[in-house]
Amino acid sequence: MVPIGDDVKALLQQIPQHVTHDHVFKSLQGSWDEAREQPSLEHVHFHDLRHTWASRQVAAGTGLYELMKLGGWKDFAMVQRYAHFAPEYMQAVANRVNGTTGRAAVAAEVGGGAQR
Repeated sequence: MVPIGDDVKALLQQIPQHVTHDHVFKSLQGSWDEAREQPSLEHVHFHDLRHTWASRQVAAGTGLYELMKLGGWKDFAMVQRYAHFAPEYMQAVANRVNGTTGRAAVAAEVGGGAQR
């Protein structure tokens, strides 16, 4: 069993009730194939979305242990294969660690340089 958020639950409840199988994503296969016909999505696979989901969870503040449980992974090595950190996210983390929120960089850009 995998927990899902209320927004996902609401979307899943909108799937037509005439679907006769118990695989939610199997019923989306036709729509997915149609979406992939778009030039920008032709090389995207459904499984790629798992990487995006994991990375966005971490960027939103989900801890790796919680992500491991939500994603159904058995160890942190697998979590690390899926959760990729965007450069902007890592910069925010670096700023958080040293107690800033990027104020020094912004001040330098606005004021033409850091004052000593």
